[in-house]
Order: sequence, then structure tokens, then C-alpha cells
Amino acid sequence: MEIIGTVESAKFTNGSTVIGLRTGSNGDSRREILVIDGRSKIRPGQTVRATATHREPDGTIRLIDDPTPVTKTTLARAVQPVALTFAESKVRRAVFDRSVKVAREFKEHIAKTGGIIKIQGHDYVTVAGWLLLPAFESPMARCLPLRFEVTGDGTIIAESVIEKAGEIVSRGFGAATTQEKSRFNDRLAMAQTRSMGRALKARYSWIVTLAGYAPGIADEVEDAIGSTVVATAQAAPQPAKVAKPAPAQSDFPTKEQLAYAIKTFGGDLTTLLKAAESVECVVAKVEEIPLGILRRIVNDRLKATRDDRSQRAASTTAATRAAA
Repeated sequence: MEIIGTVESAKFTNGSTVIGLRTGSNGDSRREILVIDGRSKIRPGQTVRATATHREPDGTIRLIDDPTPVTKTTLARAVQPVALTFAESKVRRAVFDRSVKVAREFKEHIAKTGGIIKIQGHDYVTVAGWLLLPAFESPMARCLPLRFEVTGDGTIIAESVIEKAGEIVSRGFGAATTQEKSRFNDRLAMAQTRSMGRALKARYSWIVTLAGYAPGIADEVEDAIGSTVVATAQAAPQPAKVAKPAPAQSDFPTKEQLAYAIKTFGGDLTTLLKAAESVECVVAKVEEIPLGILRRIVNDRLKATRDDRSQRAASTTAATRAAA
């Protein structure tokens, strides 16, 4: 495995040199920790090329020998694009047929496990459903959390990888803030679930698409939609109100907002009314629930759903790792 990047730090300790290397660019950079036996001649600020043997369980990369400096001319020559080539027709057909077969088998398993959520008319697969895909590879791959960091404001950033035959074949990152989850364990589970979903999506989204599902992760899409809740229609101009003793019309939900709230509760009006009653709003019809209270109970419902899904995904991950 070859790595090219810029040296940020180099420190000799306990008979080894620990090098901090910044790889990538354009917002997709990351910091790798390289370790080599003995004292290295590399200095911070140099652009270097290194040959690695393997990645340690803690995420550090073990090097074969001292990294070599790379000049701009050498680097430009190294990144020249390779001519695009294709396999023969028979090989392409065999690969495509096998991919379609795997997609069909995946769809059958998903139908049995129920790992599908319909969002805005499209079927999305949950992270728990995506976790089935590594088992289809030969030899079987595994998706597992690798490490996490906690920032100063409490945000947890997790990294997950897909490992196959001792090699990392895909990587994903996910974060969860204190605004989303106040408890540390819940925040960690959410960050790990998101990072696993992105690692899985990077490698298997084409299989999921062949199976007839949307290429996104259900948990991510629902989080994005849930952040707007019923406020999407609030920006629309409202007709002029006539002063009345009763509350203004803007204090109550529009038809679109009410339809979204009912959908969030699975069409169960009784449960929706009970949720309103739990926050001391006793009304006979859902149309009479004030907009502020409706937003509150819809947000609570979405949060409870996401919490439950994160817990189930974390349980599935633990079971998968235990089985491996």
C-alpha cells in the first residue's frame, strides 16, 4: 500500500519514529499516523511517498522503510490518469449477471427482515439492512467501527471500515452532537451508525440500486428531513387575518403540516391526540392542536424513532461482530 502526503510532524520515541502525515486535498484530507523503526530523516513540511505493510488495530500504519521526499515534478508524473480499459464482453456479462443475482438475493433478505423505510415515495434501506452486504463477498467482508474522537464541544466523530482478507476496502466517518444526543453512549452509537452507513454506501450503493432501492441510507435521509419537521410550509406567505377573539389562523397548522404530522404517527389519530394530551393540550380534533404543540410532539416522535433505530443498528453491529 503506497501513501503520498505532507509531513505535519515527526517525533523519535522508544526506538521508533512517529510521523503525522496529511493526505488528500479539497476538503477530503485526513491525518494518518505512520510508524517506522529507527530514526527517520524526514522533516515537517516535506511531501513524501511511503510504502506501508499494514494498519495496526489502533489505526496507525506500519512502514517498511523511511519515506522518500517527492518533488512536484515527480508528484505530477505520479498522478497522471491511466487509460480507461474494459474487460472482454464475456467477462463483463458474467460480472453483471452475478451482480444482478446478488442484488436479487439481497432484496429477498431485506423483504424478510423489514429493513426498508419509505421516505417521500422512495424505498430506503436502513444501516441494519446494509450490514447484510459484506456477507455476500467472497471471502466474507466485515464492517466494524475502528475508532472515535471527542471534540471540545462534546461532538463525537467516529470512523468505521470494511475489512476483507486483512485489507481495508472502504472507510466512512460520522458525527453526532450534544444537541442530537445528550448521553455519551447514545451519541457514540449514533456516530458509529452513521460512519458504518457511509462506509457501506461507498462500497455497495450500486448493489442497492440494482436491487431497486434508493442509493441513500434511510437513517441519514430521515435525519435530514426530520431537521425541518413541519416548518417547511411556514415560509409560505399567509393571507391577511381578520381580527377575532379566537386565536389567529397562523397559530394552527396548515393542511400540509397536519398531513405530515399524521404521517409521522402512522396515520393513527388517536395516538396523535394522546400525544397532545400528554403536553396538556386536550382537544377533540387534530385540527385544533396549536402549531407550536404539534411541532413539539412531532419532533418528540421523530426523536424516539431515531433513537430506537440507532439502538437496533448498534445491537445488530454487536451481533455481527460477535458472530465474526
